[in-house]
Amino acid sequence: MPNRAAWLLLIVSVTLPAGGQTYSSQTRGTGSVTSPAPTLTVTTRLVQINVLVHDHHGRPIGDLTKDDFVVTDQGKPQTISLFTVDKRLATPPGSAASSRVMARNVVTNRPTQTAGQGSVTVLLLDFYNTKLTDQMYARRQLVKFLRQIQPGDQIGIYALKGSGFSIVHDFTNNGEALEEALERVMPGFSHELDASNPEPASTADDNANDVIDTSNTVVATFFTRNRVINTCEAFKALANHLEGIPGRKNLVWVSGGFPIDIGFGDSDDRTRSPLFSQIAANDPELFADYIEAASVALNTANVAIYPVDARGLMGLPMADASKNIRVNPRTHSIPPELMHVDMRNIDTMNYIAELTGGKAFYNTNDIGGAVRRAIDDSAVTYTLGYYVAEDNWDNKYHKIKVRVKRPGVTVRTKKGYLAVEQPASPSASQLDSLLRDAVWSPLDYTTLGLTARIDPSAALPNASLFRFLIDPSELQFRQENGKYQASLDVLFVQQTRQGKRIADYKKTLNIAATPAQYQNLKAKGMLLSEDLRLTPNTQAVRIVVLDRFSGTLGSLTIPITPADRSSSQLPPSSTR
Repeated sequence: MPNRAAWLLLIVSVTLPAGGQTYSSQTRGTGSVTSPAPTLTVTTRLVQINVLVHDHHGRPIGDLTKDDFVVTDQGKPQTISLFTVDKRLATPPGSAASSRVMARNVVTNRPTQTAGQGSVTVLLLDFYNTKLTDQMYARRQLVKFLRQIQPGDQIGIYALKGSGFSIVHDFTNNGEALEEALERVMPGFSHELDASNPEPASTADDNANDVIDTSNTVVATFFTRNRVINTCEAFKALANHLEGIPGRKNLVWVSGGFPIDIGFGDSDDRTRSPLFSQIAANDPELFADYIEAASVALNTANVAIYPVDARGLMGLPMADASKNIRVNPRTHSIPPELMHVDMRNIDTMNYIAELTGGKAFYNTNDIGGAVRRAIDDSAVTYTLGYYVAEDNWDNKYHKIKVRVKRPGVTVRTKKGYLAVEQPASPSASQLDSLLRDAVWSPLDYTTLGLTARIDPSAALPNASLFRFLIDPSELQFRQENGKYQASLDVLFVQQTRQGKRIADYKKTLNIAATPAQYQNLKAKGMLLSEDLRLTPNTQAVRIVVLDRFSGTLGSLTIPITPADRSSSQLPPSSTR
């Protein structure tokens, strides 16, 4: 707990990193006119969509204008009010146009971007849904890909395991740094995946085999369902993490995937016994709802998924020498699931790619080439924006269709969005839940952009001084009694290197600014400062900032080194 209870709030003249201003899929702007009468509030809602257009050879088209596009929302034509074209430029690695190097003790929760860089790409290595042998092959392929990274690429490497997310390397165009980070990532055995795919029983008793197979399949159904739910929740967490980054984000999901359904009695369900057929017929499950819910979060964060099947070229299961093939004793035939390729995982990949405006790559051993094609897919991105009338913002899912007035082209974009009216202000329990989720999330939240600096404290022994910058334009201010008011919860969480929570400290900051102070605040920025006494085991501090009026969150995690701590003894004049 910090000994100094007071906050230091500074109005400073700073230049925010590129990306300080963000545009999400649905942007709500509110303007008000103040008079002696009650305040009049005018609400506008801007829907923004990213569109990719390719010719019949699959090459991106970059010479289209606003008049070439036709957009419909719920079948109704829309007037395009916003139109931009983003083309990735090939700039030298490490140049000012392609990257920005921050000091060791400065951290931001958003990658620094400049015009011409195009989309950022998350390379997600899914160890949770991928067999160990496929992980090893995919890893070798990705190392080769990173050796040929292009200067315009901005790539971050993330890993998904049963224990959750980890960031292998943050966004950069430095292929050597990414390769070194990837080399340190060791493939891992997925117990959940292994339990989802049991081998058929092989005893001398056919009845016993049926019982064992039925039991194993019930267990497999349980673990498959858990994998689907956990992976979709992971997509939502990743969407929250990426939401504050401006523009289109590409999520290249290198994975063996998961089935789109189970229990419908087809041969892909490995229904080896009549007993299981009866069970499966009573408990079928289609996972489309989970996939669609994840796609809504991804669409809101402007993230397109590009699944890349880590299993490579798919062959008939019966040709796999590692499989234990047992002939059906009743029909004297090979089980039907071994006679054809199970397409359900590929169906999932195609479905989530279609919902988010991405593209699936499968049935190829050139995994590195598939990743390259996924990144190049968005070399030219069109951003279209249109305003939705108040009466049409109806708390429903809106289907979007985009057409181009040019023959022989393909158009890809997200399929829709939720026109959800946000509550005026989250309840106390909702605010607590938001903070709790941000603390335990393996990834930082980026909806509210933060930039922080850490230095040894001059006021407290064994402590650090944290200064972090917030852009006031991303906060919700309310006009009451002639002043602009805002309320923030700020939480400091001390952690070990493994993310174990050691200690936390929470404060609430209430702001009441005059109109002149508010304009000054918007123009110059807001800097918060806090001296925090650290425990001997603290190796990182996560700062979470919550806008209590809107529920908007931002968080970042700052590593702690010995150079960031003050000594155990400070001069008497330094203590307060």
